[in-house]
Amino acid sequence: MRFLNSLFWQLYLGILGALVLIVVLFFAMMEYSSYQTDTDDFYRDIHLVSQPILVSWRKTRQANPDLMRKISDESIFHISVLDNDALPNRLTAYERVRTINRVSIYQHVEGGLSLAAQVLPDSDLWLIIEDIDVDPDADGISDPIRQNFVDELHGESQQETILQLSAIGLLILIGTVLLVLVQRIRRHIEGLISVSNDWAKGDLSVKADVDAPAPLDQLAHGLNKMADELNQTLSEQQVMTHAISHELRTPLSKLQLALTLMVRKHAALQDEPLADDLLRYIDELENLVNQMLTFAKINYQKELSSIDKIYAAKLIGERVNELKVLNADKVISVSCLEDIKIKGDLFNLQIALDNILKNALKYANQHVQVSVSLESTQHYVYITIEDDGPGISPENMRTILMPFSRVDESRNRASGGFGLGLAIVDAIIRKHGGEVVLAESPLGGLSLSIKLPVYR
Repeated sequence: MRFLNSLFWQLYLGILGALVLIVVLFFAMMEYSSYQTDTDDFYRDIHLVSQPILVSWRKTRQANPDLMRKISDESIFHISVLDNDALPNRLTAYERVRTINRVSIYQHVEGGLSLAAQVLPDSDLWLIIEDIDVDPDADGISDPIRQNFVDELHGESQQETILQLSAIGLLILIGTVLLVLVQRIRRHIEGLISVSNDWAKGDLSVKADVDAPAPLDQLAHGLNKMADELNQTLSEQQVMTHAISHELRTPLSKLQLALTLMVRKHAALQDEPLADDLLRYIDELENLVNQMLTFAKINYQKELSSIDKIYAAKLIGERVNELKVLNADKVISVSCLEDIKIKGDLFNLQIALDNILKNALKYANQHVQVSVSLESTQHYVYITIEDDGPGISPENMRTILMPFSRVDESRNRASGGFGLGLAIVDAIIRKHGGEVVLAESPLGGLSLSIKLPVYR
């Protein structure tokens, strides 16, 4: 049952269970107290009933059957006199409970009926007074006993029903109040969760509701302040990145044009290696500016510009075939099912796939392997690209997706690149709701997997 994993339902059911336990313990204590009280009440009742009989006994030294029958009809007790020989047989199904003022109180083992036995003064006879357990509709019962018995049963039934309904009503009332309070807290927490999910998607303009009970209101204020500061920082970074990139383009273009004109004007410079190096440096700077603009643009997007149905085999095949032309000395093997479809932005995924393949081809000795597999739930697809190059250390795997990151000497800047290619890949995949997974490849180099949602 999924709802039992909810903290709020656990809290609610825990409190409600504690209340039910308290009520059960309360009734158990009431039952025990009632048991003790019933014994005292029974003694008081039979004490009043026995007084006229004892007074008559002291006067006549005889049991008066008419008097006992009359008192029995009025009090709903069965009254009899037994000798010492008959008493044990009468008490066979009873167990002794208490003795109060030389009156022994017994209780029936099965029926729970009470019985009192006391010795008649200056004799070996016992006055027995016991509860009557009869059906009010049975024959042979006098009308006074029948009516008294019905009235007593009706009163007890009413009291028990009122007590039970009161307990149930109280539990329902407390449960309802608790449910309202817990649901109110749940709504505020779910609101904070919704806001945090929007922030995770890049929409920092969403604000948490500060109209909440303490300390949730303080938490909402703190989160809003953090989002404002983070949004301002990101905006400043984006503006600065765009500004720097655009400002660099103008002097680079001028420098490239001036250098080209200078080489054309002075024939001696055409064979000068330094001139070629300068042109190559300018091209590298221009490439860096383009990558910075691409990275900034992807991070600036709050959502994908389009959602397409992309066949994984077709996309991978097109990118591999295009890059094979430029890397004829490397072997690229592809293993992909034809019917796997990906949900995402085709243009951005092409950029991501190109960057990964170029990175793998750059460092591979001879072999790059591309494979596609479905997650066990079949909600996501993994595109894995491996190379047989030198690989990277586990420590560098933690930072390689960061902008301008540098790895160890086996895959360093000397082989080209500025550390933005995989950072752009990570930004694109995160925009798609996926993730990038790095590991060591069985081929000996790096294994990079991108997780993307399946198109349904």
